[in-house]
Amino acid sequence: MLILLKEAFEKSPIRKELLFRMIDFQFFDLEKNSEMRTMEELEVYAENTRSLLFYLNLHLINVKEQEAYIAASHLGNLFELYIIYDNTYKLIVI
Repeated sequence: MLILLKEAFEKSPIRKELLFRMIDFQFFDLEKNSEMRTMEELEVYAENTRSLLFYLNLHLINVKEQEAYIAASHLGNLFELYIIYDNTYKLIVI
C-alpha cells in the first residue's frame, strides 16, 4: 500500500493532505460505523466523504476558485442527503 501511495505522489499532482484526509476519515468511519445521530454528524460525514471526492477532482483539474470548492461542499452534502433519503425510502417501502 505504501509503495502505491509513493507512486501516486510521484506520478500525479495529488495533494498529499487531501489523500491523507481521505485515509484518516476511512479509519474514523470504521470506528464510528457510519452511525450518525445528528445533522451535524451527517454534515461532517458528507464533508469528509462525498465533498472530499469533489475537492480531489477540482484539485486534479487545477481549479483554484474558492466558489468551486464551496459548490463542491454543497454538492457533497446534497449527494449524501439523497443517498440517506433513498436508502431510508427503500427500507420503508420494502
